[in-house]
Amino acid sequence: MPKPFANRAGSGAHFHVSVATAKQKNAFYDKSDKSGMGLSAMAYHFLGGVLEHARGLCAIAAPTVNSYKRLVVGRAPVGRHVGSRLYCVR
Repeated sequence: MPKPFANRAGSGAHFHVSVATAKQKNAFYDKSDKSGMGLSAMAYHFLGGVLEHARGLCAIAAPTVNSYKRLVVGRAPVGRHVGSRLYCVR
């Protein structure tokens, strides 16, 4: 449970994901990305899937009532944006 005691700091679930090709190359990298972020088409589709299913992923990342109650703006990554700790994908 991420925060069993109200008077103590809690922790949260987070995931680091990487995908490699058969030749052990980063499948999420593409130096020719027109947006300048260096992401491949696969990376954009993967991120789109994560954002599309973010609410359902809470069943895994926040499985208890206390976990779910901590998902409030300002205290947990609940938005959609790249680069800020206040968002679920960065």
